[in-house]
Amino acid sequence: MARSSQREDAATIAARIAEDVRALNYATLPHEGFPGLVWPVDAHNTIGALMTAVGRLPQALGQISAFLAAQKRRPGLADRYSEFAGRPYAAIDVARADLDAAARTADRVHLRLEAAHNASAGLSIDDPDNRR
Repeated sequence: MARSSQREDAATIAARIAEDVRALNYATLPHEGFPGLVWPVDAHNTIGALMTAVGRLPQALGQISAFLAAQKRRPGLADRYSEFAGRPYAAIDVARADLDAAARTADRVHLRLEAAHNASAGLSIDDPDNRR
């Protein structure tokens, strides 16, 4: 994937990931003339890439959590509109707990994807014209 020479902010990158997952949902099924997954190796390679992506997610979640913790030291921190209105520290504490839980879940998803990747490693279609 080509990258811009300018740095992108975290929210822009996360939005692109969300859009890429939407595109992946289409790419894994045949539709509108696109073949979707064709060979077992297509599934294996897709699982491997997802395994890598999910394996990297806990670091980002931890860094976001640490950023939020540091916001408690910033003058003027407020929450005026959410269910935590008037209690910004409580909002941070809940968000951090949920981010930590999400990171643990991502670790478990990573392990399951690794197992699926390993299980799919030897799959192929015996086709004398096109061995994949």
